[in-house]
Amino acid sequence: MTEHKDLRMMLSKSRLSGQIEQTRNHPHKAPTVLSVDVDVANTGLLDGDEVLLAYAVPPNAGLYGAPLRSLVQYERIHVEHGRVRRVTLHFTAHNFALANAAGVMEISVGIWTLEIGKTAVSAAITN
Repeated sequence: MTEHKDLRMMLSKSRLSGQIEQTRNHPHKAPTVLSVDVDVANTGLLDGDEVLLAYAVPPNAGLYGAPLRSLVQYERIHVEHGRVRRVTLHFTAHNFALANAAGVMEISVGIWTLEIGKTAVSAAITN
């Protein structure tokens, strides 16, 4: 008999802090503008790995050249059987930027949706 793992994800909370600033000159130093805590529970009989994939859905997705969604964050984690592991994903202003008509990245203001697993959270992005 083959045992299987059953990993379940739950978005536990999100928080929006600060304002988004243009950080074109130093993208590696961009401040965190949104942090999302994700609880991953392993209800199976075996230890298992999970890759958390976070997709950002921009305002007006699919219109005017905007993507339907973009992969903006990922993290591989290990969860022992019967345990819950909390992972905090940090997002910067660059995760909420799209290329304009001239090809320059700009922050797209409006309601963005972050999809992580089968759960989603929305955040208002302003300048």
